[in-house]
Amino acid sequence: MKTGKIIAGLAVLVLSLVVLSSMSSAMNLQATNANIGVGSKYMATAYGNGTFVEIWYSPDGKYMNATAINSTTGAMITTKTISQDVYTYNGKPSIKPVIVYVGDAFIVAWVNSSKYLEAIGFNSTLAITIPETTINDTTGVSYKGIALAAGADKAFFVWSDSSYQLEGRFMNDTYHGSVFRITNFDSVYQQAPWVAYDPATNNFMVTWVNVTQNATGTKFYNVTGKIFNGDSMSAVTGDILIANAYADQSSYSTPTVCGGNGTFFVTYITYLSPYNINGVTYSASNGNLVSGPFLIGTTYKYGRSPMPTVYDGNGFVVAWSNSSESILATSFDINGNAGTSQVIYNGTNGGNPVIAYDYDNGVYFFSWTEYNSTTKTYSLSSSIWTSDEFVPEFNFVLPVIAVVLVGMAILRRKH
Repeated sequence: MKTGKIIAGLAVLVLSLVVLSSMSSAMNLQATNANIGVGSKYMATAYGNGTFVEIWYSPDGKYMNATAINSTTGAMITTKTISQDVYTYNGKPSIKPVIVYVGDAFIVAWVNSSKYLEAIGFNSTLAITIPETTINDTTGVSYKGIALAAGADKAFFVWSDSSYQLEGRFMNDTYHGSVFRITNFDSVYQQAPWVAYDPATNNFMVTWVNVTQNATGTKFYNVTGKIFNGDSMSAVTGDILIANAYADQSSYSTPTVCGGNGTFFVTYITYLSPYNINGVTYSASNGNLVSGPFLIGTTYKYGRSPMPTVYDGNGFVVAWSNSSESILATSFDINGNAGTSQVIYNGTNGGNPVIAYDYDNGVYFFSWTEYNSTTKTYSLSSSIWTSDEFVPEFNFVLPVIAVVLVGMAILRRKH
């Protein structure tokens, strides 16, 4: 009888821990900065050396600025103009810049007025440490987008060229790889690229919108992905059809991807009412589907900005704008199970969210735009949050007693 009660008690405890592992508590606001500047809707952010850095354009696109923000207090440290040579269309910036932190430098890439892909590096005080370098000046870069990720001791640049086909290049201090085609599939357009690195597998994944058309000229906006190895820099998979617009009789846009724990977490938007934001996860080692598609939320018709994700060591957090134009954050495990959604900005004019994560202090940085319809300008705001979300998932092949011990440790742990 006692043995039965003990086993039953352990079962209840394990079940309770499983329930706890799927629950999340609200995030905690630490600081808000409502005035980074007035700029465009195109911005990007990254974390490094106790600092969040946000890259943003002036409203007319003549200047690309960087703002350094203390990762624990949220205080702005300094703002500096990084470049005065930015590609514009009709007097406005039209290509989102990208930024990563690698080694001891923030690397920023953008498209200049000659349609060359440029990169520059600086430290956490925004002092230039790597001079401006041209990444691609041979085929030109279209307005269809650029992407950048870092891992395996190198940076991986991806862009849509002047023929609207995707190209990539691996580079570091001593290695300047050749430009290569991401896919051999010839599309009408290959646009909106995003790239991420998974340290567990040493692999990168590129996602993009692959535009095809049928015999009558009808265009279909699909989402496609492909995985590359960080060491060999060769393809691990073929093209992965993530969202098939032709089969679904739908239209998709603005995919993003984030890597962590052997998984790539992909988001994309259904560009038909009610404008669902979708998620799907893939094995980072072989590209096999893990989960999804699953619903993250719904956005608004003109809210087609990318919905970016960070991996915090235990799970994924997606920053997204909802149908009311507020900014939210939602946590997910690698199987696509949602935790708690937290309202980051409760307004009716928010959009274009970006997110970064401070691994050293467990702090999330969110930034977004607030659109002024009278002045037709975007104010850039930000806030930093902490959270005890993401109780780590259990490995159910462990013995029961190990699960119990792990669970008890989790319950005692401070986040």
